[in-house]
Amino acid sequence: SHQASGPKGGCLYIRVLEAGNLKDLEGAHASCGKASAGLCFCTACWSFNACSCTPRPQPVSISFSCASLERQVRTKAYAIDKEGHAVFREELLLRSLNFCSADRIDAVLETKSGVAIGEASVPIRAALPQSLVTADQEAAGHQAIPREVWPPRQRLIFQSGLGGKEINGSQSLQPYVDIELLQLVDSSLPSVVGTEPLLMAIENGQEQLVRGYLSFECAERLSRYEQAACLGAAIER
Repeated sequence: SHQASGPKGGCLYIRVLEAGNLKDLEGAHASCGKASAGLCFCTACWSFNACSCTPRPQPVSISFSCASLERQVRTKAYAIDKEGHAVFREELLLRSLNFCSADRIDAVLETKSGVAIGEASVPIRAALPQSLVTADQEAAGHQAIPREVWPPRQRLIFQSGLGGKEINGSQSLQPYVDIELLQLVDSSLPSVVGTEPLLMAIENGQEQLVRGYLSFECAERLSRYEQAACLGAAIER
């Protein structure tokens, strides 16, 4: 077993943005569905062979699990478009039972029926705000970061479930998912240029991230002006 290090408990926030390069992923497509109903008229079906129609993309979902988290979670199933993308924009907020920097977050790409067609992994320490991983924590905590890079974003590359092999043979063609990943712990929020993390989450409609921030009473640390701005943004939405 690993010795725990870093912050104790807290919450892990995941926002699943978009998965790509899914167009030619084996298992992500189903038959045209007309053959079994006797409505398909392709040459193969007329000769009693397998249907040769272009398969229809299946909806896909992604599950996340980690030894440090209270439970495994799974996104809803989302359709793959003709370009091989699946847009999620789904938020997940999980309670952390503890924190061990050696633990990894495992992501599994699945068909709607639950068949795993790709696996990816990222160290849970990648979710820590920079103020908790830098040697000079006090300096990092006061250094404002651009709003374009907050919350931190990660790209996970899916490998085949069989021995971790590449699926499409080229790194640029590998199926991937872009996520926002943030370990929420007390006093961990940085300064964001031109705004506050809480206000930014409200404006972006990130309900679960707002819940995570409020669980650590971050609103009470804001000035009255900043609190009023957050309240106004919430009312507008």
